[in-house]
Amino acid sequence: MKKSLLKIIPILLLSIFTTTPTLYANESNEVLIPIERVEVDQSTASAVRVSIYGNLPNSCVDMKNSKIFEISPYLHQVSILGTQYEGVCLTVVTPYKDSLDLVGLPKGDHKFLFLSPDGNYEEKNFTIY
Repeated sequence: MKKSLLKIIPILLLSIFTTTPTLYANESNEVLIPIERVEVDQSTASAVRVSIYGNLPNSCVDMKNSKIFEISPYLHQVSILGTQYEGVCLTVVTPYKDSLDLVGLPKGDHKFLFLSPDGNYEEKNFTIY
């Protein structure tokens, strides 16, 4: 009895794992994550801390990192990048917060554009002394 039961258990386990849908497939794409709110804290004359808030749209999107693109020495574009996985996704909204410390910027008036996937952006201006 014990030997026959030991032969059946691996077959049962194999059938369970092969019929269960995987939550994430191997395929993924890089996507822009929506930005809903930006707060700027200029605690010193030469350093700025930016806090970025938003929501991940579903369980198949993970936040990866923030990217700052320098368009010119005083104009910058910020994007939040994520990974979109293919597969079964839960429709849940997950809040996120990301913080950037902006140091080493040249003196002068700076403009930052925080880009969302729909092409809209939030603009923040500040001066480095």
